[in-house]
Amino acid sequence: AGGDSAPGASVADLDLFLCNGQTLRHFVEAINSGFVQQFKREDLHRSMMSPSRKGKGTLAMATASWKQKQKQDRGPEHTHQRHLPAATMVAGPGHGGGKKLLKKCAQLLTELDRITGGCCLCHIPDFNRDLKFDANTVILCDQCEREFHVGCLKKHGMCSLKAVPRGAWFCSSDCRSVQQRLEKTRKAGRVKVKGKRHLEFCVGRGRDSRLLKDCLGILRESFDPLPHAVTGEDLLPIIASASSVADHDYTNVHTVLLYCQREAVCAACVRICGPFLAEIPFVATKGAHRGKGLCRQLFACLENWLREVGVAQMVLPSTWETLPCWKGIGFKKMSNELYRNIKADFRIQLFPGTTFLIKDL
Repeated sequence: AGGDSAPGASVADLDLFLCNGQTLRHFVEAINSGFVQQFKREDLHRSMMSPSRKGKGTLAMATASWKQKQKQDRGPEHTHQRHLPAATMVAGPGHGGGKKLLKKCAQLLTELDRITGGCCLCHIPDFNRDLKFDANTVILCDQCEREFHVGCLKKHGMCSLKAVPRGAWFCSSDCRSVQQRLEKTRKAGRVKVKGKRHLEFCVGRGRDSRLLKDCLGILRESFDPLPHAVTGEDLLPIIASASSVADHDYTNVHTVLLYCQREAVCAACVRICGPFLAEIPFVATKGAHRGKGLCRQLFACLENWLREVGVAQMVLPSTWETLPCWKGIGFKKMSNELYRNIKADFRIQLFPGTTFLIKDL
């Protein structure tokens, strides 16, 4: 569009979905509000963590949040804005028109593609919505959970699929190896901690009723209910039991417990994403046993186990209050760029009021 304003699509056309799940209406509204012209990557990621999201699109939520912030910053005397028809796109001097606006639009669309998931090779979340099997069909690795277009797998020389595989499918021999080692660990049950005869370490799936009971008993002492942004269900028991909710699949989550003299004293939920990383959304020590160094013992066992399995890094969310504790055992803050890349490929869970930490193994 050129000049001060130009007529765009009809109002009905604005409900057309873009490949990244946003609507053209929301994109036009983002431009008209000035959000696109002032766009920063963090604005989108902040809106995805909002507890008031309730199923709203990422772009719509980010635009609304930005408008509210502008209103607060300017004060009530500057809240009057020019109201535009829903089907009008502005691209004039006051709205950052021309090449600058096009550049901002490109940046916004690229970041939306990244954070809304999609193929980890091309980072485009478009896929076939029917039963037809072709290059645009998406397949997920049963270990690292990354998404791949069938066409991208062939283009990158990873494999050439003719149909959806029967049973488990792994994107690499590394992911297959990680899966086999995990199965071996689960079968081992409780294992004595070397040099600590009174301690035992155990790894299992959340579906194990005894492990799940012990794990939830410890974690619920430390964590308030965490409602899912769409369904409102408490995420803690869903993740711990390796279940699914809405479009989130937690079936690769493992329950890890540390026992002291046969009593469960520390618990963690660990999601293994192939050889790349292990996400630890929840970890806690039973109230009566805090301050005894047991959490450090749990993480020493966790690190040894993950190295044996073949995982390269650990990541976890931390509040500012617990940040010094995690830094004390080798964790460091994750850069914004690394967080964006990891979130795009592995859909890691960041809770409101936390920051992500990472540790190499």
